[in-house]
Amino acid sequence: MEGLFEGNIPILYFIAVLYILLLDKLKLNQKILIIYIFSYIIKACNILSFTNLLIISNIDFFIYLEYLTDDKVKTDIISNFIYRITDYFYKKIFEYSLLYFVLALFVNTAYFKGCCNTVFSFILPSIDITIYCNCFIYAIYIILIIISVTFLSMEIYATNTFTDMKRKLDKVTTWTALEIDDITREKLYMLSSIEDKSFFIRENSYSFFSIEFIKYKLNNLKTAIVYLNNKSKLKNNFIIRIKKACKFIFSKIKKLRYIKKYLRGYSTIEMQLIRTIGIKNGYGKTLYRKIYEIIYSKIFFGSYRKYCKDNKYRVICSYKEYLIYCYINIADIKINGVTYSNMIEAWNKDSIKDVSFEEFLISILGLSWRNINDDILRNYSITIKNFDIQEDELKNNIKEISSKAKG
Repeated sequence: MEGLFEGNIPILYFIAVLYILLLDKLKLNQKILIIYIFSYIIKACNILSFTNLLIISNIDFFIYLEYLTDDKVKTDIISNFIYRITDYFYKKIFEYSLLYFVLALFVNTAYFKGCCNTVFSFILPSIDITIYCNCFIYAIYIILIIISVTFLSMEIYATNTFTDMKRKLDKVTTWTALEIDDITREKLYMLSSIEDKSFFIRENSYSFFSIEFIKYKLNNLKTAIVYLNNKSKLKNNFIIRIKKACKFIFSKIKKLRYIKKYLRGYSTIEMQLIRTIGIKNGYGKTLYRKIYEIIYSKIFFGSYRKYCKDNKYRVICSYKEYLIYCYINIADIKINGVTYSNMIEAWNKDSIKDVSFEEFLISILGLSWRNINDDILRNYSITIKNFDIQEDELKNNIKEISSKAKG
């Protein structure tokens, strides 16, 4: 037996970690929790080095999370290796406490102990600092272990699997089955004109972190400057006009509605959709969620689109129409204090086609959970005019749904 273990501890650790990950009776976060505790004990006993533990455990995690996972949709649609690496590190860092795991192992290394001894010797030169230094190191070690264990056991932040996300979309419809009539298509464009004007313009990007989106916003900025120049009646040469336009912007900071008309928000339809179907726990963790929206709007929607094309599935409508149609049917709305699971529920209709344009506009405004009144409607006078919306009917619908809320 001694000959079996001698020199083969890294291999045995690799097999042990992979075995734990393949256990069926435990949830994934429980498996990772056991592996972390197992690794902490191994490092505390100096059986394996910090580097070996880190490399071997991450190889095991990567193989399991990206290739041996039960998430069938992920294994089917992701063919880009960079996407797999990105997916792995996002989940490990933000969902499985990789940073706390690394730090906990690192504070128990000879290098960190040496640094602590140097610091304590400088602060307390006349005292034997060995005891103080060891207490400090073990205190940090225990704190980091407690944090990582708590984060994993409570699932403070968690996302859905690709299979779960695809299932939510399929409850609405599949891309291969969706047919959109002209009336519904016009409503989709109305939603885009308010929520994300770049939606149908962007061909191959899904978030604001893309060249397409940046170009679109820069063009809008130029339009905004021209608009401001016209408002201030500037008639000088171009450079002076730009300077005065900038001065005008700062001097009229309270009147940002002029710019807002052109520069509305930086959260795309795809980002809003991916967070609706993807975030399981911890929606309030804004940084985690925003990074998730940027990364996975590209990975999930881009991979699924490529998968359908590579497998030559017959599709009738455009991919953009499919995504925005799913968004309409999935995103919850809040109209004057009352929350609905989607637009159809709000108006008790069978489909989006049955929702009138007036009701649809109210629903769009409800996506941002704002109270709808005359001041809000004035901001959308152009939309009302472009889509031939009847203002009297619009106000009646607002009164009707508000009275239902009060009742």
